[in-house]
Amino acid sequence: MRIGVDARPFASPTGRGVGHYAEQLVGELVARYPRDTWVLLQTGRRPWRPGPALRRRNVEIRRVRVPNKLMNASLAAAGRPSLRQLLGDVDVFFMPNLGFLPRLQDTPLVLTVHDLSFERSPELYTRKERWWHAAVRPRRLVAAAARVTTVSEESRRELIRWYGVPSAKVSAIHPGIDRSLKPPTAADRRRIRRKYGLGPAGDAGDYFLYVGAYEPRKNLPRLLDGYRRARRQGLRAGLALVGPGTGSGAEEARAAGAKVLGYVPAADKAPLYGEALATVLVSRHEGFGFPPLESLACGTPSLVSPLRIFDETVGPGALRARSAAGIATELIRLERSPALRRRLVGKGKPRLDRFRWRRAAAETYRLIKEAA
Repeated sequence: MRIGVDARPFASPTGRGVGHYAEQLVGELVARYPRDTWVLLQTGRRPWRPGPALRRRNVEIRRVRVPNKLMNASLAAAGRPSLRQLLGDVDVFFMPNLGFLPRLQDTPLVLTVHDLSFERSPELYTRKERWWHAAVRPRRLVAAAARVTTVSEESRRELIRWYGVPSAKVSAIHPGIDRSLKPPTAADRRRIRRKYGLGPAGDAGDYFLYVGAYEPRKNLPRLLDGYRRARRQGLRAGLALVGPGTGSGAEEARAAGAKVLGYVPAADKAPLYGEALATVLVSRHEGFGFPPLESLACGTPSLVSPLRIFDETVGPGALRARSAAGIATELIRLERSPALRRRLVGKGKPRLDRFRWRRAAAETYRLIKEAA
């Protein structure tokens, strides 16, 4: 088969879950199915260089050097250029996220929908983001797709309930967790503490870790409020934030006493997780949420919000809290009880076997073949 892939999500900001999902999944697909030709679509003027996983003989990259705003306007208004003009003849087109759709003609579409938070809670998005979702027309995309995948059973239920999609058309396929994530060595632990000025292990150097974007959906102000309360109640550990590291969110974090690390290299991720007392992700909405599972892989428990998605993913490997007072209480419990932290990791770690990119690729490929 010749399989077209919308590779535009690959260029999403570093650390965003959608871009990570798209690159990891497609990298696994092209490696596992070398007899197929994978034709990747990239647009825009920003330079993009594929990672090693995508530099293979069975991968063709079609780069359209047209500004994305101009391309999106043309696709939204007229569906042009067509898919055939962009990629040539392909047997099926896979979109690992919502996006502006070329005119498909008779090419079947397989689409991944990560969540419908933009429908359920539009107030969490900026005016520009709301306009983008309206222009993309997600309902039309879902209706046009021969097969639809979601990253969780929770997102699948959401899609069926909100859009009335026939249940047989939608498959929940869990993403994988990077197999390189594992508890760090003593040398890595020392290196990471020196590099980011975290201090030696112990009361003065202990910290909780947040990994993610600074956006309303992630509920960072609530986390910071809970952290301030905990400090007033005797919490000694710090709070380190990995993410964009700019704008009002970062300023608020610094004002609360958190250490803003910004983006970090991939090699630093596991040691940062492994040295933390716990990872904290108290989002208002998540389609999947990689950090709690990545944290477990590195031997560290999590504190999460009481969303059903976390019951599906991290399960008993995390504590739950919704309010700032609840967050403060659980941070203090986690700091003061190494036994609690070990117990959470022991309960949660067996769940990691459910989240393998190899399995996600095999299930996605089955749908691609069915659609083609």
